Amino acid sequence: MSAAMINSDWIGRTVDGTFPLIRWLGGSESDGVFATEAPELGELKAAIRVVTAQGCEAESRVAAWRAAAALSHPHLLRVFGTGECAVDGTPVVYCVTEYADEILADAIRERALTADEVRQMLEPLLEVLDYVHAQGFVLGRVKPARMMAVKDCLKISAEDLRPVGTAGHGDALDAYDAPETATGPMTPASDTWSLGVMLVEALTQHVPLKASGDGADPVIPPEVPAEFRSIARECLLRDPAKRCTTARLRELLAGGPVMEVAPREVPTEMREAPTEIQERLKEAWPPAARTAVEGGQAGGSRMWVGVLAVLVLVAVIGLWLHARRAAPPNASGEQAVAAGQGAAQSGEKQRPSGGPEQHGAVLQQVLPDVPAPAMRTIDGTVRLSIRVAVDASGSVTEASVQDAGSSPYFVPFALDAARKWRFAPAHAEGRAIPSGWVLHFELQQSGIEVHPEEAAP
Repeated sequence: MSAAMINSDWIGRTVDGTFPLIRWLGGSESDGVFATEAPELGELKAAIRVVTAQGCEAESRVAAWRAAAALSHPHLLRVFGTGECAVDGTPVVYCVTEYADEILADAIRERALTADEVRQMLEPLLEVLDYVHAQGFVLGRVKPARMMAVKDCLKISAEDLRPVGTAGHGDALDAYDAPETATGPMTPASDTWSLGVMLVEALTQHVPLKASGDGADPVIPPEVPAEFRSIARECLLRDPAKRCTTARLRELLAGGPVMEVAPREVPTEMREAPTEIQERLKEAWPPAARTAVEGGQAGGSRMWVGVLAVLVLVAVIGLWLHARRAAPPNASGEQAVAAGQGAAQSGEKQRPSGGPEQHGAVLQQVLPDVPAPAMRTIDGTVRLSIRVAVDASGSVTEASVQDAGSSPYFVPFALDAARKWRFAPAHAEGRAIPSGWVLHFELQQSGIEVHPEEAAP
């Protein structure tokens, strides 16, 4: 049979004589999701997943969906019905669920989540894991595609629900599958691994890198905020017996003591970096890794993968060089007014002698052109600040990040907008002079506001 028949061409068909396929929502050749209606089940708007399957595979899928339908938790996606039938002669199994307004996977493609957003996601997820595990099941794959918003309530799909002790996915593993499930049974620790992968992806838009060497734990990217680094590390231990439990996760979220981990070997080029770079590394790396940076010791047999080491080094060197370029030069023992940072060594603004100053003014504002889907992912307010240098004609000559805020995704849009601003220049002794401004952007789902602040002269 041709699995390629599941696609948008099926719109207008009816599954099992009850569920009309109203709109194509996405999927693959053998697995499609459609919008449908389930009036007999008290839900006018629903989603139906249709999968080509028969025999043992069909029985296994339907059994999992029926088990999910028997569970009841406010943060579990409700299952209205499931069964087997044929559509245009193709044997399929189907599952009808609540209709999701948003899916976490779509949001992460637009931007990484903020720390606050991740906390809000973890609390209901831990509740669901406790409930499911108490019923003798595991969720299977905890991943962004299974995290959904239904009428402003976070819901987790249990479509991969399995009894504890059931065989894993064998060779058909993805990044969210715990390594032991390749040959062994699934346990609550398998869900913890999936949670760790999803946590890293939500914060960085990428799943964790595999460590070099067999049996090594995955590398936690340095851009994962410190408050979540320990959580990710304890979720992604290859030994399931050492993996953290939901109780331990709550302890870590509350600021509990972190697990001691042997420091990884730090590449030579990092240990020999200039002092300023080492200080930045010590701020960004977890405490265990700082020991190796400070002492030049190879504390352990594991190393950062080469690509990650190079990326971290390049990023930090870039910051160091940028800071050196941005530092105003000395002139006769005093710092000159340059790039909008005309602060003297005493911390006071430099003023040309012999005449009063006249402040500049904003002539043209340009707001960041953020895609509408990305704006809809904002929860609360995202604040960031861009520093601009303005020349004597009122044009922006340089824009740099002063505060990236809680979500770096929006920074490029703010930088692009800031470069297009125009100003009435500041004056001193009757002549136009360079100035500096800081543009404070505030982004909400309802729109964007900006508060300009003249920083110099």
